[in-house]
Amino acid sequence: MRQATSHPNERPSAGRRWSGPPCDLNAGENGRVWRELPRLVPALSDGSEPRPESVGSKYALYEEIVEYVRLAAATCPLVLVLDDMQWADSATWDTLEHLPHPERFLAKIAELLPAGGWLFLTTGDIGAPVARRGGERWRMIHPPTHLQYFSRETLRRFLARHGLRTVHIESTPMCRSLYGTLEGLQRFAAGPARGFAGVVSRLVPRALARRLRFTVDLGDIMLACARKG
Repeated sequence: MRQATSHPNERPSAGRRWSGPPCDLNAGENGRVWRELPRLVPALSDGSEPRPESVGSKYALYEEIVEYVRLAAATCPLVLVLDDMQWADSATWDTLEHLPHPERFLAKIAELLPAGGWLFLTTGDIGAPVARRGGERWRMIHPPTHLQYFSRETLRRFLARHGLRTVHIESTPMCRSLYGTLEGLQRFAAGPARGFAGVVSRLVPRALARRLRFTVDLGDIMLACARKG
């Protein structure tokens, strides 16, 4: 994400890191303390704490980006340029479920892939046993971040409509941090699981929780391999 420069004749050089926030949306100006954004934009730090060295919560970062854009757009003219779009790659990890128009996304991939080219993607499997048991409380159902839900069969049909033949689908394990897992349970779980996650979060130091990682396969995230033609 890049911000347009304040001077009409000033252009950012290629590969230059964005070093300062637009519209002075730092803690000193509007009282907003950014916890996750300073890792990407150091100028947004209030200077009271060192910036986290490890990756923080993707949910917290997402919320701060949305809030930052909202405040910036209300304060000054705003131009956003989104770089590194994953449709330019034939491997799209955890992307489809976030898109309001996945058919446009897949049509572009099909256009870019040569005959015989491969597409590898991961997304949630709403037909998995754990998803069926969870129903509306399934951990992958949390709009507005997740908008699309596929089963293995509906994903096969979706790919086929764009000339992509599904060669293989399997469940895939995911690497999780203890911190991200506990935060996800506190946000989206209910009952004892949510309470348990809150207790553990208070007992385990945040830095340690971010370092502790594990791999788990609940069977509700699928890896699909498809080929064009």
